[in-house]
Amino acid sequence: MKLLKIKILIATVCCLMVTGCALIGLEGTPTALDDTSWVLEHLHGQAVMQGHQPTLNFAKNGINGSTGCNSYAGSYTGDNDGAWRIKDLSSTEMACSPNQVMIQERQFLDALQAATAYELIDEKLILKNEEGQALAVFVAPDQGLRGTSWLVTGYESDTGFTNILPGSTVTATFGTDGRVNGSAGCNSYFAPYTSNATNNTITIAQVSLTRMLCQPADAMVQEGNFITTLKAARTYQLNGRHLTLNKADGSVIMQLKRN
Repeated sequence: MKLLKIKILIATVCCLMVTGCALIGLEGTPTALDDTSWVLEHLHGQAVMQGHQPTLNFAKNGINGSTGCNSYAGSYTGDNDGAWRIKDLSSTEMACSPNQVMIQERQFLDALQAATAYELIDEKLILKNEEGQALAVFVAPDQGLRGTSWLVTGYESDTGFTNILPGSTVTATFGTDGRVNGSAGCNSYFAPYTSNATNNTITIAQVSLTRMLCQPADAMVQEGNFITTLKAARTYQLNGRHLTLNKADGSVIMQLKRN
């Protein structure tokens, strides 16, 4: 056990000294890519085959996804300055038709391993080679709200748009069972909801709360305003790591970021 700890320490020091990389699999240094999912839109400047779009998912310890035919997984190092490197990439070996699917698969896997940098721009993920050429362009999947979890950063109140109180945490988790729940900053809440990813509509009603009294008094005011605002939401806009809830006229009444 002592020898293993020494090896891990040596690997950690070398990684920091040589590349400044994120230590995925050791401490999982956070980057802007963590807990995000993407769908391939263009590969070497060409649109990918509909129905066979490769995907790319970032988990704490690495990456995984679909090549459009097979499943793959691996690990990566990266940082918030745009550095990137894939390693230990492997995939299943099922044959798919037509043959263009397999050609696209090989080009996709090659692009992942050839990329040395990434860029997040206009809600797209771009992988680039050493010359700065775009190898692969990804977009966020249009999955709607189901199965997502958020931190509320601000909401519309009688006094205008208001940030969440310092030290307070307000959350919203949209379950796959049609229920939204979370913390209102003091009490826990839950409610049924309906949403439509096609036209980005949402309806939340009949919100139930626990009945704990919290201090300071501002926390209770915030809680009441948050619940009122939540029930007023009629549409939403989902952009990668950010979510806005809007009134029927399209005006923003709540801002959230991925939890």
